[in-house]
This record gives sequence, structure tokens and C-alpha cells, in this order.
Amino acid sequence: MKGALFALMALVIASPALAADSGSARQIMRDYATCLTQREASYVTRFLKTAPASRASVELADRHPERICMYPGDLVFAPMGLRGNLYEALYVRDFARSALPDAATLSKLDYRAGFDDEDKAAIERQATYLDFADCSIRANAAAARDVVVSAPASAGESAAFQALQPAMSACIVEGRSFAANRAVLRGLLAEALYRMSQASLSLAHKVN
Repeated sequence: MKGALFALMALVIASPALAADSGSARQIMRDYATCLTQREASYVTRFLKTAPASRASVELADRHPERICMYPGDLVFAPMGLRGNLYEALYVRDFARSALPDAATLSKLDYRAGFDDEDKAAIERQATYLDFADCSIRANAAAARDVVVSAPASAGESAAFQALQPAMSACIVEGRSFAANRAVLRGLLAEALYRMSQASLSLAHKVN
């Protein structure tokens, strides 16, 4: 199982042109998510409390704001895609220039916390994905941040994923797998990195 999942990850990371990995479409969605974090904070807060693929997340994704942040109507996205783009935008806004989380001092995060959603299975599934992202970040935080802040489908993104690949392969849990393209992996890394950065900041305030 581990070998098979590693092969999947290697394909996702190395392939320069996956059908679901259009750089222009991903950049448009990233810009849209950035606008939402700047001008629709209440919507962003409510949406991020839902678990990807839950009924609540699907309903909120379908009601995403379009009047203030102009949404390109010819593009569609799943709740997990919107979630990942929002966390990328939040990380770039709040922590891109901050120190990386210190794995030596930061305790394991409970990624099941923080949701306001009745779909416990969806919460558990997302927490499992985030545990994988957390492990990868602790092994190579600099490469993980390079992935999150890089331009979609850029040479920088490819280089960052290549640098992070050994960490991701080492973090695969036996018997667990999921199919993910670069956009999904970026979103998971962004969410875990954002939440780890928040926890590190809170810890620093307590110490001081």
C-alpha cells in the first residue's frame, strides 16, 4: 500500500500537465479566494467551519459571494478546492513573512477541532489528510511553505514539490490512501501550515 501511494504521489508531483491542474484556472481561483478573505470575512469563517464534502460545505460553496468578488462563472470548484484556496490566501496574508513553526516545540495538533459540522465522517476524513500534511511540514517546513506561496503550475511549485516529496513519502500511513492533484495537496499543506502557525503564535504569546 505504501509503495502504491508513493507512486501516486510521485506521478502527481512530477507530471507537468495534469488535466485538473490548469495553472490559469488555479490562479483565477486563488485570486478569487484572496478577495473573499479580504472582503467577505464572515462568509470565509462560516465556510471553513464546515468539513469538505459535507452537506453544509456543499450548500455554502454553492452560495459563494459573487457581487463583491467577481467570480468567473465558467469555472467550477468543489468545496475542498475552495477551502484549500482560502487557506492559501489566509496563510500568505498572515504568516508568509513569519518564522516557520518549530516542530520541536509545537505539540501535535487536533485537526478534528474547530469544525461546526454534523458530518463526523467528513471531519474525520479531513483530519486524516491534515495529519499527513502536518507530518510533511514537520519534516520539511521550508519546502512546504515554498509550495504554498508559489504560483500555481510554476517552475517554483514544481521545485518545491520535488523538495517536499521525500517528506511526504515518509509520512504515508500504512493502509491509508487518497488521490490528490497538486491543487489538493497545496490546499492541505496550506491549512495545516496555517493552523500550525496560529498554534506557534499562541504558544509564543504564552511564553512571553
